[in-house]
Amino acid sequence: MHANEQLLTKLFQCLNAHDHGGMAECYHKNATLQDIAFRLSGRDEIHAMWEMICKDNSKGKSDIQATVLRLKADDARGDSVVVDDYTFRKTGRSGALSENSWLRRGSCGFVSPKHGRL
Repeated sequence: MHANEQLLTKLFQCLNAHDHGGMAECYHKNATLQDIAFRLSGRDEIHAMWEMICKDNSKGKSDIQATVLRLKADDARGDSVVVDDYTFRKTGRSGALSENSWLRRGSCGFVSPKHGRL
């Protein structure tokens, strides 16, 4: 398995383990992340988002789990299709988000992850 595939695999394994610190290690210090809810710049902002998603809080436990349907990476970029299953803690309703992620590889971690609905 290519080293960048290993890094992406680690990212999703850490998500399933609710290890937001481990997820943050997968991002370059100058990474950006864009999805339907967030536009974040820098590893610290991205880490704060994953911490909020992964940690239990007064509204309930985090139950997010990612199922990787496709994952490819080489020296320059990575691509994945993932289904995230979770419960909205505020309402107790279940949700699922299919996302397509593409990434450009930097000197350490991923520089610009972008997530979008399929």
